[in-house]
Amino acid sequence: MMYRQVYIKISAIKNTAISLFLACTILLIANSVLSQNIHQTHKEITIGCEDFDDLIAGGYVAGQLGGMWTTWNGTPGSSDDAFVTDLNSWDPDNSFVVNDPAIDLVFIFDTEPISSGTWVYSHCMYIPSGFSGYFNVQTDPAPGIGWNLEVNFDDNGTGYLEGQSTQTFIYDQDTWFFVQVNYDLESGWAEVLIDGDEIAQFQNTMTIGGINYYGATGGGQPGTFYDNVCIFEGYGCPEPPTNLVATVIEPDDVQLSWDSPGSGSVNYDSFGKKDNSTIGKSLIGYKVYRDGVFVEFTADTSYLDENLSPGSYDYYVTALYNAGESMPSNIETVIIENTICEDFDDLNVGGGVAEQLGGDWLTWSGLPT
Repeated sequence: MMYRQVYIKISAIKNTAISLFLACTILLIANSVLSQNIHQTHKEITIGCEDFDDLIAGGYVAGQLGGMWTTWNGTPGSSDDAFVTDLNSWDPDNSFVVNDPAIDLVFIFDTEPISSGTWVYSHCMYIPSGFSGYFNVQTDPAPGIGWNLEVNFDDNGTGYLEGQSTQTFIYDQDTWFFVQVNYDLESGWAEVLIDGDEIAQFQNTMTIGGINYYGATGGGQPGTFYDNVCIFEGYGCPEPPTNLVATVIEPDDVQLSWDSPGSGSVNYDSFGKKDNSTIGKSLIGYKVYRDGVFVEFTADTSYLDENLSPGSYDYYVTALYNAGESMPSNIETVIIENTICEDFDDLNVGGGVAEQLGGDWLTWSGLPT
């Protein structure tokens, strides 16, 4: 599996380099290097991501994947399995859709309940207007033993949690968004984030065992697409880009270039304490910021910011990984001077310059013709 160019909107991390650093210290990311294997195991725990792109559209998810993918009744390939689709996806080419009350797909983390460590589960969701979505975190790999948390997305763009938290929230329909559920099973802490915004933080007293994608009808007709389902172990702050250089290209453009991050990262525990270990991650691309505001996503290590007004601008770049956004690069400041250039390309050949331009363009005698 290869991660493709995507844009994860992390609206909670948008104003300053400091806020990026603070948010970064609570991101959970992988404790193993992602490779071409979609499912890797650490002991018996599933580690990695599934993007469903190697599956056949129109076929069943658990029926094709098997292994840690099953259904509530343990019957992959039957009516409670979800269909793979190529009609909508976070990144090419496939996702799966839960659009029927009979669908009851299950993704199992391990053969036993997980009771220790720090973990992040994440996926991408798309809910069309007028439809609803729902998933829950099971306490055990065997469905129905216990519900750690239920996440409801009603068909009017509102949602709410059930179980260990009852927080309400809003979400955007008709667009892909990024969902994370972070667990620190050592300290009994958990949080839920949508597009990087924390919607709930709660005390967790339960184990985790898997995810149930169910066609619940309590919030309206089910109709949710899911893509890039991931489970990772460990806290971490992925490395930022380095050596950002900003150069003014006359008259009003700025050329940015930078170096890609190295292979190392720094881990933190739930209290922000550095432990200096390295963790794996999958680099997706880069986010360019001007004056603390997101400008553009790019998969390249350069970007041209064009048609700027005169003034001073501060730039930094972050690296975007499958599990979150890095701290910022160095900050570069440029100044666009208040200058005016004329290239005469819009004038008629053979015509007078001052006659066509007018304004500040005159002749010695003051007559433009």
